Amino acid sequence: MEYSYQAKQEIYYADSRPEILPHVPPQVRKVLDVGCASGNFAAALKNHLGPEAEIWGIEMASGHQTDTPQKMNVFLEGTCEEKLPEVPEGYFDLIVFNDVLEHLVNPWEVLKTARSKLNATGMVLSSIPNVRYFRNFGDLIFRKKWAYAHNGVMDWTHLRFFTKSTIEDMYRSQGYEILKMQGINPSKSIRPFLINIPLFFTFYDIRYLQFLTLARPGK
Repeated sequence: MEYSYQAKQEIYYADSRPEILPHVPPQVRKVLDVGCASGNFAAALKNHLGPEAEIWGIEMASGHQTDTPQKMNVFLEGTCEEKLPEVPEGYFDLIVFNDVLEHLVNPWEVLKTARSKLNATGMVLSSIPNVRYFRNFGDLIFRKKWAYAHNGVMDWTHLRFFTKSTIEDMYRSQGYEILKMQGINPSKSIRPFLINIPLFFTFYDIRYLQFLTLARPGK
């Protein structure tokens, strides 16, 4: 197994993330997509918001986005730690991290930097894998495994692991006010439901593959 982004299959970079679009506030026009991959989400976002939307993107895996620059207004190649400080201060209505923060050595510092790039009404939208997802939970508790994989919660390129509460803690520690937080991409299996019956549904967060967060800098 090669532990690199270049070794990943093309499909890893191609997802347009349609489940994210309904959570994009309709009034935003200037968006920074951090970890924009092939640019398919940016293209879908442009279509969703209208032609007047201005989409910027940052992506480090240069072998997987040959046509990405054509899908957005401004494209920056490099890591978000390198490129985020280079974008304009106080400029964006929205900064998006679609399954990006868990790949970073210091996502707390990146969220701190992102604050200065938002305008007065700007927000951050993120999707972060849920380490308590029931399949992962089962591997750890019942099969005694903490095994990395090509994708999913245990993707080999993930450096940080989060639950719903630790995502909340991360945002609040950097001075954000959480506007929305909900599970996305729920499992179609009936097992999370059955597991939760005797637990009075106190563990129902295990149903969700990721948690979506919409937040803004606190007043």
